[in-house]
Amino acid sequence: MKKNIKRIIATIVFLSIGVYLFKTVSYALRPTEYTFRRDDVTGLYGEKEDSLDVVIIGSSAVFRYINSMTLWEEYGMTSYNLTTPGQSCFIVEYLIDEVLKEQKPDVLVVETRKFIRMDNKEELPHRWPLIVNNMNYSWNRVKLINYLYDNWEDRMNNYFDILQYHNNWEILTSENLEYADNKITHWYHGAETIGEVKKMKEPTIYTDIEPSPISKEVEEALVSLLEKCDEEGIEVLFTATPWIIDEKYQKKNLYIKNIIEEKGYKFLDMNQYYEEIGLDFAVDYYDTNHTNTVGAEKVSKFFGQYLLDNYDMNLEHGEDIKIEWDAACEAYNAEAEPIREKIAELSK
Repeated sequence: MKKNIKRIIATIVFLSIGVYLFKTVSYALRPTEYTFRRDDVTGLYGEKEDSLDVVIIGSSAVFRYINSMTLWEEYGMTSYNLTTPGQSCFIVEYLIDEVLKEQKPDVLVVETRKFIRMDNKEELPHRWPLIVNNMNYSWNRVKLINYLYDNWEDRMNNYFDILQYHNNWEILTSENLEYADNKITHWYHGAETIGEVKKMKEPTIYTDIEPSPISKEVEEALVSLLEKCDEEGIEVLFTATPWIIDEKYQKKNLYIKNIIEEKGYKFLDMNQYYEEIGLDFAVDYYDTNHTNTVGAEKVSKFFGQYLLDNYDMNLEHGEDIKIEWDAACEAYNAEAEPIREKIAELSK
């Protein structure tokens, strides 16, 4: 009997070590180039437990508009942008589950641009690995893979992504080893700087339009998401960041606004608040879809005040959090100040 118990314990220990080593090697072999957006996801795991007041989910419409450093500096609000370029609106439910495993934010924010720009789940499959193969191994990740991929071979290659990236062993660097536990502190907690400027024409915002339906598949995904938010009992804000939006998308924005508000959730369409935000379309954008650093700081100040005015938020943080975030702000401002000066000169 004692021998059997020892064998069982030895087997469990052996398997545990094997699983640990497999995960460590798999995480280390994942790509680290900027375009793979590794820090955008692993940065969530690198945040101190239950330290975030706000988590924002969405595509590049988040990290080019919502600046975590501005929210901290202006309001003492800790936030994280769980965002990747071209992030599908169909995977938001899985990302909410991922967030709630790591954090208990006062408010969870969902940016809605993809709900009006996508038609079906199969769009943008080349963007899926930016989420799937940057996530921790978990049952939630397995469920997401099963949802996205219909082909069994594709599923296996993503369950065990070491099958895709094993050749990276030949070019392994010290940077790869930094990701061996798949968590790292994002340099600006999900914010980025960009100093490019492209002059834009301010969009015409229509006040007398009729809503235009989104695709049936997207609407079903939105309704399912709202039902999940009800089940979880979490505070969720849906928001549209301000871009060079045409009449077609304004009608779709109105359509999803009606669905969201009918379910009892707030929808902040920042395309309705250009003047209040203080946007200067001559210097605050770098393309039709994204603001530069100065534009993002303006949007973030407006956004942060909206959160404070509409949600019950506890912004008390320990000294360790304050030291960490103040240091990140100092580094951010050193990088952002030359951009501000350049754009201020252009705006004269």
